Amino acid sequence: MTCNRLLDFAQWVRGQLDHLQPQALLELERMLEIEPHEARAYQQRQAQARMRGILNGEEALLIYRSLDSDGWTPGLELELKVTIAALMDRLPASYATPCTLVVLTYE
Repeated sequence: MTCNRLLDFAQWVRGQLDHLQPQALLELERMLEIEPHEARAYQQRQAQARMRGILNGEEALLIYRSLDSDGWTPGLELELKVTIAALMDRLPASYATPCTLVVLTYE
């Protein structure tokens, strides 16, 4: 375990993705494509989550570096896209509590 919960979760996701067929991985990649306005929204959410103490500095920086003005940065690993998308899906309704990352718990 690191002090970056997103990387820890992404590592677990990678293990799950290793069991998928190539076609399923391509479909997942397609489903996770984001538009420029979504990338901006993700950046705003990570900044707000950092200010509220939901994310630590390393976690916020990982999200920041994973996005550019067009969407995901080129070459970003699928497990990071899955992790960030799952987190972003949870942040809007959960800003009030630092335990937002409960979505990132795994066995």
